[in-house]
Amino acid sequence: MDQVISLDDGRKAVIFEEENLLYLGILSRRKSGIQMIANDYKEGLCSIYLENTIFFIYLNVFHEIILDSIPKRSRMTLLQENEQYSCFSQLVLFRKRMMLFFQQYNFKTKHFEICALELEGERKQYAVCEMENKITEYQVSEEKGMVQLICRQGEKNLSYQLQENGKWKAAEKEENSHKNEEYICQVKELEERLHQEERKCEKIKEAYEKKLKEIQEEHKRQMTWVQKQYQDLENTAKQLQKVGRMWRDKYFSKDGREQ
Repeated sequence: MDQVISLDDGRKAVIFEEENLLYLGILSRRKSGIQMIANDYKEGLCSIYLENTIFFIYLNVFHEIILDSIPKRSRMTLLQENEQYSCFSQLVLFRKRMMLFFQQYNFKTKHFEICALELEGERKQYAVCEMENKITEYQVSEEKGMVQLICRQGEKNLSYQLQENGKWKAAEKEENSHKNEEYICQVKELEERLHQEERKCEKIKEAYEKKLKEIQEEHKRQMTWVQKQYQDLENTAKQLQKVGRMWRDKYFSKDGREQ
C-alpha cells in the first residue's frame, strides 16, 4: 500500500512498491525525484514521520520485519516471521515513541497474543491481549493522544486503550458495543480517505512518469540532431580538405611556388 507523507517544508513524499522494490518520490513544484530505497520488499509497508525523518517498516522476502529511515538510513531487523510471529500491524506514534504491533503464539500459555514492541530505549515488548484461537483481525489507531487496539475473533470483539501512564486498559464491557461501532465507522472513513490519497498519489506518479518519458524522448531527439549536425560538419570538413588538396596540387609546386 502506497504511503503519502506531508513533510515539514510543505513537500509531499511518496513511498510506493513495484514488485520487490520500494521507491521514495519527493514531489514539489520546482523539482521532483525518485530513488530506490529497498530491493527485498514483500508486503506490509507502513510509515510515520517524526522529527524530519521518515520511518518505514515492511516484511521482506526473507520473512523479516525491517525498520528503516530516511534521509539518515538506519536499517535493522526487528523480528523474524515464523510459526510464532506473524501478522504484524502498523507503526504507531505515542508521545514521540514508536511502537510496533504484531501477533504471536505463546507456546507456554497456548494462546495467541497481540504484542506491542517499543522501538526506542530498552525496546520493551509486552502482550496487550490474548485469545485461545488465532485473532482474525485487529486494528490499531491513534487519535487525540490515545492509542486504541481492537481485536476481532469471529463475533467477539475486544477493545483496549493505552493510558497516559503507559499501561493498557480494557474498555468497559457495557461501552464496548457502542465504541466498536463508532471505531468501525472511523476506520471506514480513514480507509476511504486513504484510498483517495492513494488515487491522488497514483495520478501524481503517472504524471511524473509521463513527464519523465517526455524529457527522455526530447533528450534523445536533441542528441540525434546534435550527432547529425556533427556528422554533417565532419563530412563538410573532409570535402573542403579534399578540394584544398586538389587546388594545391594543381596550382602550386611541391616547394610552395605557384606553377
